Amino acid sequence: AEWKEFLAFMVHLRPSELIERRVEMVMETHGLGKGTRYVAIHMRTELDWKEHAHGKCWSSPETIVRMVTSHSDFQQLKTKEARRPQKTSQTILSSRSNNDTSAALKVFVATGDKPPALAAWAAVDGVEAFTSEEASEGLTWNQKAMLDWVLVQRAEMYIGSKTGSTFSLVGSQHHKGKSYGYGKEKLPGGDPEDPDVKDVFGRWDEVKYLSCYGVFGVHTR
Repeated sequence: AEWKEFLAFMVHLRPSELIERRVEMVMETHGLGKGTRYVAIHMRTELDWKEHAHGKCWSSPETIVRMVTSHSDFQQLKTKEARRPQKTSQTILSSRSNNDTSAALKVFVATGDKPPALAAWAAVDGVEAFTSEEASEGLTWNQKAMLDWVLVQRAEMYIGSKTGSTFSLVGSQHHKGKSYGYGKEKLPGGDPEDPDVKDVFGRWDEVKYLSCYGVFGVHTR
């Protein structure tokens, strides 16, 4: 199938020297040295997705963060990271208002709508969310995507959308056994063309793929 060929192509992409330098910049800025575990999440919360399919494919940043942080696997990783000896570099200290030197779990957020996503994560204790924005200055759209893609690959745990995101699908292929998905599940009854849905989250293979193209009365990409 064409999508399998595309997936194989994406999985084997390698970053240029420019992108590698930008990745190193992000890693250094956020203290992602050897032994540091971090989570990567693709938050498909942009305005175009909120307006797509009558808003039924969209999950709010707050809902996504709540589902992720309440999952036992995320809590376990957070606990492990809290026990790790923390480097108290000025870069890390300056990102925390109370100069707390305990090891926060780092969460890399890939999204086109950063402020609300970061605000949702800021409400979670013991977590330090970050993006690649500072390292993406002067990059093209495709280069920015590649920068985020490499950071996703190197994460301990990956979380993506299961409602029609190619970026999320490809990202899941690099984290066998440690990929998780959020999405929508149809509720029984109702209009087949415009069903009622609920938010769901779990391990990647446990969450059913509900494409938001071709349902909810929407038939075009």
